[in-house]
Amino acid sequence: AAGFSTSGSTANNTVIGFSFSGSSIPAGSGVLTTLTVEGDASSTCINSIILSGYNGVNLDAEINSADISIIAVGTPYNGKTIDLSFIEEASSEIGRALQNSNKYHVVCVKSTVEPGTTETLVGPTIEKYSGKNLGKLLGLCMNPEFLAEGSAVNDFMNPDRIVLGALDSQTHVKMSELYSVFKDIDILKTNNKTAEIRVPAWA
Repeated sequence: AAGFSTSGSTANNTVIGFSFSGSSIPAGSGVLTTLTVEGDASSTCINSIILSGYNGVNLDAEINSADISIIAVGTPYNGKTIDLSFIEEASSEIGRALQNSNKYHVVCVKSTVEPGTTETLVGPTIEKYSGKNLGKLLGLCMNPEFLAEGSAVNDFMNPDRIVLGALDSQTHVKMSELYSVFKDIDILKTNNKTAEIRVPAWA
């Protein structure tokens, strides 16, 4: 498992990353490990993250201090169905970390999932482990990726549109603020299920 931090050079945001491998990370045991460089994620880019990183970051503390948690984990496809176990694991970890939070926190799904997953799996899992209700202190968002293999960094930094699905207006506001650094890019706001379909009419 890995934990790393970097301050965005184009926005006043601090990003703390956690990678879950196999079993869950016990609270407070985030450890920095080796990152694999693929596609257009250059060694310079990765090293800047590692060198500015936190070694041994506290998962619960970082999530509680954050405004948004983004779930970007693998959803392996076996030819028939996709495996959502990593989505569920990440959701449960975030939920546990938010048990003692008393501020509004948005959980955003960026992984490729089946339509309905955000609100039928992620939302209920976070509610279960946090003891909180969506729409009160919890926001839920689907923010699909439009990335090609081998050019993910360039595609992320130069989007032609940004799609934000959400349960409520407060979540849309917070996510729009996060993406405000992207000037002159259309931010398309919709519900979570429509965003999961990746809005083919807009693609």
